[in-house]
Amino acid sequence: MGRLFWKFFLGFWIALVTVAGSVAAGVWLARWFDLIPVSAAEARRAEVVLSVTSGLLASHDTEGLKRVAELFKRAGKPPPYLLDAQGHDLLGRMLDPQLVAKVLAAPEQTDLKHGGDSLGLIEHTPTASGQAITVFMPADTLRSTQGPLERTPPPVWIPILATLLISTLFATFAAWHVSHRIHTLQAAFRRLADGQLDTRVSMPQGRRHRRRRGPENDDEMVQLGADFNRMAQQLQQLVGAQQRLLHDVSHELRSPLARMQAAIGLARQQPERMPAMHERVERECMRLDALVGEVLTLARMETTQAQPPRLPIDVVALMAEVCNDARFEARAAHRDLQFSAQGSFVAEVNAELLCRAFENVVRNAVKFTREATSVQVTAEASSTALLITVQDQGPGVPEEARTRMFEPFERLGEAGVEGFGLGLTIAKRAIESHGGRIEAHAPEGGGLAVVMRLGARG
Repeated sequence: MGRLFWKFFLGFWIALVTVAGSVAAGVWLARWFDLIPVSAAEARRAEVVLSVTSGLLASHDTEGLKRVAELFKRAGKPPPYLLDAQGHDLLGRMLDPQLVAKVLAAPEQTDLKHGGDSLGLIEHTPTASGQAITVFMPADTLRSTQGPLERTPPPVWIPILATLLISTLFATFAAWHVSHRIHTLQAAFRRLADGQLDTRVSMPQGRRHRRRRGPENDDEMVQLGADFNRMAQQLQQLVGAQQRLLHDVSHELRSPLARMQAAIGLARQQPERMPAMHERVERECMRLDALVGEVLTLARMETTQAQPPRLPIDVVALMAEVCNDARFEARAAHRDLQFSAQGSFVAEVNAELLCRAFENVVRNAVKFTREATSVQVTAEASSTALLITVQDQGPGVPEEARTRMFEPFERLGEAGVEGFGLGLTIAKRAIESHGGRIEAHAPEGGGLAVVMRLGARG
């Protein structure tokens, strides 16, 4: 067991012993200062004894008094005090003179229903000689009297030992319950740090939490385990995505490099074709440069560090500029682009990222729409959101591929269409970095509709 267990154990144990000791000390002090009242049954028993003793004394029944004293002696309890006018006990016992004076001056009290703070039971009985005898049963004697079945109280070390034992058992269980969960998390973190990204933890729940399902009913340790599992899952997905991206980039780089090597080889074998091979190598270099630029853009968007500050701009006006630029390209390819907007949407955004996202989506639609058709772009702004729809009239995308089309290096168009399959991926990352989302739908008239939603204004 580690130090954490002993810290929890000592904390729980000291707290339990302190509480138990405080309660025991309070009970002990209450008994020491005579604060516990006489029980109702004991009070009635004492009243009967007082009445019998007074009657025997008044009738001069000496034998009866002796029998009463013998009964008290057998029970291990002192008989009532019989005090004359001078305060002397007829049985020869000694009492505190101050207590005797208070008893002789006190009025009669033959019941203890409200006598928690009284001296005890007192009755002044006249005798035949005209002398009054006071029968007195002290309250502390009554409180310690439990009848003829009285047993000696256990030694003080027994409750102390029981308190320590129960506190130790409870503190051990509580400390183990907490430290075991923490050690489980610690082991999981170590495995995750060693590269085991499929590591997950399972925190045991109590019966109450199993009956009441839901994250809001879990304790903090269960929620911490769930947070760890989400973190491990996201790390696994991120590392997996990075590995796939590295594999795809390597694959994409291999083709232009192979073509460049082939062009250089042909130029060496056929020097007369040097200009054509030089032009081919130049095109491949430009292609590699564009690919590296796309990959760097995607890599920068994967991290929140070194991001340029966001400034308030009108996103609808930004979309209009992108559409104006794309309209020239569309008309040069015998296509057209129509843009319509309602209202404005000013928000704090990264203009460069959003412009890149809008350009990729719009140019992708221009690229795949059929000749002599038009791409429709609409922007609908409200007080809390902006909805942008880019719809082409191309061949469309099958339903099972509409989600996959936003993954890196996914090219779903016809053969011979240029591109690396990173445009829609960059658009998706850019929109999501601004708290929005992007989706693809198949409109009724055919083609493909890409919908971009941006949330509340910054």
